[in-house]
Amino acid sequence: MPAFTYNTITSLEALMEQIHKIRRVGYSTEYGEHALGSACIAAAIRGRTGDVVAGLSVSGKFCNYNMQERETEVAEIVMEAVMLISNKLGCL
Repeated sequence: MPAFTYNTITSLEALMEQIHKIRRVGYSTEYGEHALGSACIAAAIRGRTGDVVAGLSVSGKFCNYNMQERETEVAEIVMEAVMLISNKLGCL
């Protein structure tokens, strides 16, 4: 896998670790993997059958908002929004 920055996940082992973490916590994080100084927290929106139909993310620059320090707070907001939207789409 090609690297965009020195933070980019490039090995299958590291990718699988990240996928397991995402499944465990329910959201994904990205800290400077695509562009240095950027960060993103994202989660899946599910439809009536429980299948993923969309995603919701919050992105920002490290210099403006240090998401690593506030990951739990931002992730809770993202997860709350995802659950609300999923419920509106019929996912219980």
